[in-house]
Amino acid sequence: MYIFSNFFFVVTGILVATLSQVRVQAQEPTNIHFEEILTLGDDERAPLKYQFAGPGAIDTDDAGNIYIAGTNNTIRVFTAQGVYKATMGGRGRGPDEFLDITAFAVIGEGAVAINDSRLLRITLFYHFGDSSVTHALPKSWNSRIGNRRVQKNIVPLDDQTYAISSKVRDVYFDRPASELDNRVVHVINYDFSTFKRSYFDVYEYLFDPQKKLERKLATDWDYRLAKLEDKKVAITHEVFDGNVYIIDLSSTDGSIKKVPGSFTGKERYLELDTNKKYRKNKYYRVTRSGGVLGKFRFQKKLMSDALLSNEKWLLNFVSVNEGNKGQYYIEFYTLEGEYKGHTQIDDDFVIQEGMRTRFFPKHLDDDNNLYYVDYSSGIPVVKVAKIILDNGLN
Repeated sequence: MYIFSNFFFVVTGILVATLSQVRVQAQEPTNIHFEEILTLGDDERAPLKYQFAGPGAIDTDDAGNIYIAGTNNTIRVFTAQGVYKATMGGRGRGPDEFLDITAFAVIGEGAVAINDSRLLRITLFYHFGDSSVTHALPKSWNSRIGNRRVQKNIVPLDDQTYAISSKVRDVYFDRPASELDNRVVHVINYDFSTFKRSYFDVYEYLFDPQKKLERKLATDWDYRLAKLEDKKVAITHEVFDGNVYIIDLSSTDGSIKKVPGSFTGKERYLELDTNKKYRKNKYYRVTRSGGVLGKFRFQKKLMSDALLSNEKWLLNFVSVNEGNKGQYYIEFYTLEGEYKGHTQIDDDFVIQEGMRTRFFPKHLDDDNNLYYVDYSSGIPVVKVAKIILDNGLN
């Protein structure tokens, strides 16, 4: 299954579709414009290679080629003008096939690193799929003191090392948190065969390990990872705590800087009593619509929907939910980790005919072009829009 960012990725697409203006609360109010420049998948009469059942992760290379992961465990490549170019991968267990594309990263023009968390291997494609090399992930990946890891992000740091984030699932949920390895950012060498070091204990920064609900939040929900400069990465959790964490991966101890934002200290989730029919089983998987976990009904109130970066900005897409209503924001950070402010999107822009329209930000290139998936028409469409800041911060 492709990387599928989460339910409330609403803010950006509607902004683009309406070419609306919002203000950034940075050094001074700033108008932001989103100018749509490309659409893929909106013509149902087009050949199948131009249609998407459910686009996943999106990335680009320096030549402007667009790489889109799909539900059929392939990655399709399009030119910057939207012309189909190549397909890599396919469903299966054989060479160059995948059962679950959970992460991929473009590592050069026509070259990608694709992770399959079910087959536990990384495949490197070159020359738009004409050649490939496959590496098995280290055995230690799935045997760290009873933890099972699902790899969610791959970030090339340089031509020798990669940063990978993993979602850690507690196989032995009743095991004390102190016995579990909760580090979720790893540096691995260029052939994906050896871990170099691991960073960021999630409970130390994000959750209370003594609370079973928070332990389930840490393991059942995803992390956001984005590349910064000088071998630094930014990370936060889908159930947002209001902070973005900057990790220096060039240091042996992995120094971590916490950067508070506008939502630091805001309540991040809500527990409600539920009726007895939910109590016959010990644990329940939390659903995106406010699902059930044991004796609690859980509702996310503060979420990081996406964490995207380019050579200029780190953008955190945040939704704040109160009951059935939501407010949507984009937080701006510099690549040095300085918080600059946020935009707020009027709720009228994200509700259509009583239904919350679904938009999923996926990628931000160095020209401030935002790539996102738009479901508002009933079919998944990939769109590209340029972000323009009126005060010249582009």
